[in-house]
Amino acid sequence: MADSDRLVHLTRGGGVIVAAVRAPAVDTGNAERLVEAVGPAIDAARGLRGLVLDLSSVGFLNSRGLAACIDLARRAEAAGAAAVACGLGPDLARMFEVMRVDRLLAIVPDVDAAREHLRRGTSGRD
Repeated sequence: MADSDRLVHLTRGGGVIVAAVRAPAVDTGNAERLVEAVGPAIDAARGLRGLVLDLSSVGFLNSRGLAACIDLARRAEAAGAAAVACGLGPDLARMFEVMRVDRLLAIVPDVDAAREHLRRGTSGRD
């Protein structure tokens, strides 16, 4: 199993990529690996409607981890897709709000809510 496979589990279907981050922290050591694992999936997707970053296993993001999330959201946007983050604990949700990342990625409670958000076509910048 590749390191990126242990870091993130990708599922694809219905024009949506769900990237479930498995690490408890996205920091300097693995932020680049996250982008390397998810970025090519975004770039190769045809008819991509959405990217879901499932951060329910993540308790810590440093600035590099936050930058990785922003990079992936921008790549999704460039591909014509919406980006949604879900499963954020209170500290991460607050960080996304303070850093205004919630203007780039919609924030929802879980993967089901993310899929519903994308199904409705709601913009992440509501």
